[in-house]
Amino acid sequence: MFFDRIHAGELLAAELKKYKNDPGVVLAVPRGGVPIAYMVAKKLDWPLDLLLTKKIGHPLNGEYAIGSVSLTDRLITPHEGVSQTYIDRETEKIRLRLREMYKKFMGDKEPVSIKNKTVIVIDDGMRLAIR
Repeated sequence: MFFDRIHAGELLAAELKKYKNDPGVVLAVPRGGVPIAYMVAKKLDWPLDLLLTKKIGHPLNGEYAIGSVSLTDRLITPHEGVSQTYIDRETEKIRLRLREMYKKFMGDKEPVSIKNKTVIVIDDGMRLAIR
């Protein structure tokens, strides 16, 4: 167990120190992953960026995911009766929210390139056992 997310980030960074000399980037899943990822990025001396995705819900049941949307891509599982118009409209709504979230956390900073880099994705939903 951890005292808080900062403490979790410090412990996780210690476990990941073998990557310190690699070219890399830490991607945080907001909101809970941000303080953990911040500590890891700081200890590894890597840039920190956000990993933003949201699900597209089925038009008849918004909790049932039919796909996921990021700022630049989307992955959709085809479903009978779900129109391309619906998917396109939902994609645009989601991307608007994701752009607003990115601006809230990162300001006008451009996203970090992950090409040819080690990428560590951090969310707060995982428990880490350290011995």
